[in-house]
Amino acid sequence: MKGILHENALSITVRGKRTGHLPDRANFVPIRPWLKLCGTYPERRPVSVTYLTMPTELIMLTKHTTLIGLVVALLLLAVAAAHYPGGSYWDAHSVGYDWTTNYLCNLFSEQAVNGLANPARPWAIAGMLLLCISFGVFFVRFSRRIPSKSASAVIAYGGVGAMLFAFLVITPYHDLMIGIASFLSLLALFYVFVFIMKSKLLGFKLVTISYLLVLYANNYIYYTQHFLKLLPIMQKISFLIGVIWMLGLEYFTKPDDFKPAA
Repeated sequence: MKGILHENALSITVRGKRTGHLPDRANFVPIRPWLKLCGTYPERRPVSVTYLTMPTELIMLTKHTTLIGLVVALLLLAVAAAHYPGGSYWDAHSVGYDWTTNYLCNLFSEQAVNGLANPARPWAIAGMLLLCISFGVFFVRFSRRIPSKSASAVIAYGGVGAMLFAFLVITPYHDLMIGIASFLSLLALFYVFVFIMKSKLLGFKLVTISYLLVLYANNYIYYTQHFLKLLPIMQKISFLIGVIWMLGLEYFTKPDDFKPAA
């Protein structure tokens, strides 16, 4: 597709037809970034632009990257749980994966708690990788809806950093990675929380408060060892609320929701 982009007006002429706006950046990719001017600048002559249209399927795929990644990640983790031999910290002789007593990290070990080889490990690692990528993509996308550049940077870099260290819990440095990931994620979530509380999104305010409270409760139990038997269940609850919260913000919020009131 070729068009004429006028410097003195937000319009474009495509195949002889003049439109009132520029093409959607999500659907058009400029393939001549250098844009040669057709004349001198004071004359404000038009600029010749060539655009490459993206296939509709690719547009839809990029739009739903977070959702697709999340669904596949959950399926991989479900397969991993189905392959887990058994054993938990409360009952080393239990059979299979118990969602109320086993931690997610049990799936990442080379050896199950009951002492058998753990065939769930490769499935769990693949699922965790995709899960962290999906959350990381969400943080980057959501940060673009925040009007403050500094806050946007904290959300993007803090969220991606948190997901990077969250994935590294599969290594022998599990406890250290948990600590770093928790700090970065709570930092990013705090900034998200501030902007949501300033908005008129009542439903998201309630979900965000619930999510933060559950995350703080998880950290309290983990580091104090109080109510430790509740931790596997709390882990699943925080995960479920986090998924609902993330998908809600991904699909039902826009930049205007976070702009300061005039």
